[in-house]
Amino acid sequence: MTSAPAQPVPSSIDTPAPQDDKAKLLPFYLVCDVSHSMVESGALTEANNILPSLVQALEKDPIICDKVRFGVMDFSDDARMVLPLCDLLEQTTLPQLEGRGRTSYKAAFDLLRTQIERDVNQLKADGFAVHRPAVFFLSDGAPTDAEPDWKAAFAALTQYDKASGTGNRMYPNIIPFGLQGADPRILQEVIHPKNPPERAMRLFMADQDQTAASAVTKMAKLLVTSVIQSSTGLAQGSNGIVLPKAEDGVKSYAADDDVFL
Repeated sequence: MTSAPAQPVPSSIDTPAPQDDKAKLLPFYLVCDVSHSMVESGALTEANNILPSLVQALEKDPIICDKVRFGVMDFSDDARMVLPLCDLLEQTTLPQLEGRGRTSYKAAFDLLRTQIERDVNQLKADGFAVHRPAVFFLSDGAPTDAEPDWKAAFAALTQYDKASGTGNRMYPNIIPFGLQGADPRILQEVIHPKNPPERAMRLFMADQDQTAASAVTKMAKLLVTSVIQSSTGLAQGSNGIVLPKAEDGVKSYAADDDVFL
């Protein structure tokens, strides 16, 4: 199953359109598994190259950097913000991800909810119109939490009823990236939103013959492409995140694809 054509997915937390296009921002978060298996496979070493690659791409066109903010969260037994949401070109140093612990999806989802709410409120207080945040969720393993616990945390992060105004209005778009060892059926559940088709995110899975390090390198390329295309679209008047296209070594799946059954 190949990915759908790269098209912007319109989504904004702010209902009224701002008068000044320069005031629009699209927040991105890289949420990276730093469990011991990520260290042993070499995946974490390659994951530490993602930010430098993104900085190099943004430096080629600083204007589009004005349209995005980027943050990095790691997770194992707990979750931590290792790079608060920021303008990457203003950073003099970049953090290094370090391995520890197991794979708590619950910790990641809990921190994402509180962090996104804090970040969006701050950006709006600073005068920006904020598009719905996008989360790249990178993991090589199944959650070590009890299933009801991580699913409840995921629901608290993603569920919102527009009619009643209940739930998390600031829910993000979530694009899972799975490495060898990850269960694609579980990661399909982490896709959000799953529908309608024009707004649905997708899962990107590394082929099983890919080494973890090679897979992360390919995933990093897709991530950088998405950020650059999305920010370029905002600069040109489009709205929302642009999903990357899958390439050799990485396949893309919708939430309802049943090829893993």
